Amino acid sequence: MSQYPESAYWLIFTNESGLKLSRVKPIIQRWCVVEKRSLGELFEMSPLDLSTTFGLSENESQRVLTLQGKLEQQAAAVDKWQGQGIETVLSIDPRYPRRLAETLPPVQQPLVLWAQGALNLLNEIEQVNDFPGGFRVDKRDVLF
Repeated sequence: MSQYPESAYWLIFTNESGLKLSRVKPIIQRWCVVEKRSLGELFEMSPLDLSTTFGLSENESQRVLTLQGKLEQQAAAVDKWQGQGIETVLSIDPRYPRRLAETLPPVQQPLVLWAQGALNLLNEIEQVNDFPGGFRVDKRDVLF
């Protein structure tokens, strides 16, 4: 069972696995979005299961599993950011901006956003004719 915040798994897997983003995104898409599983569960798999499930080499599978030793440090960083009012918004989070998901193809969508403020406003947009793209978040108390 996963013992750290889900964002810690996402950040460590994305930034520390040594896998290219073009390999990471399909794994997360399949595991977390399609199969609706926690990324933490992926870290409980055997190297053989990682290899056969995702087509990773033995070396890549071992490298992913060695990240478990860094999870405590990553979780501490997430806690520190939260203490400063900074939240991670994962692409599977209901607070993730729908406009990003609707307009960008999955390959271009950020996996993680860092935001501070009233996160419910990430999905509140209004039509603005003089703004490039025609939309903007109309509140100034959300930063990302």
